[in-house]
Amino acid sequence: MLRVICRRELSNLLSISRRFSSIQWNSSIPCEESELPGDGAIQRKSPLDSTIEQTYAGALSFLRRNYTRNLTNVDVAVTDIPLDLATTYRPDAQFGP
Repeated sequence: MLRVICRRELSNLLSISRRFSSIQWNSSIPCEESELPGDGAIQRKSPLDSTIEQTYAGALSFLRRNYTRNLTNVDVAVTDIPLDLATTYRPDAQFGP
């Protein structure tokens, strides 16, 4: 069933999408200049939960931590952990290579 979205409903939908948007125009990664804003996943200040963005979508960082190339004063660096959170608890789907 199709219905026409009135102007008020459309403005409400746009305000909701702006509330969850985290687009930032300034890059927090040095030496990386881009004219494209992207979705801001790399520059987010806090992790998001699955009500806003699914666990298998967005930036590929460990536990949705901030992405950085600056490794000064780093004690532990976590890289390349294969884990598929979008599957059920089946050995073949989640634990396979």
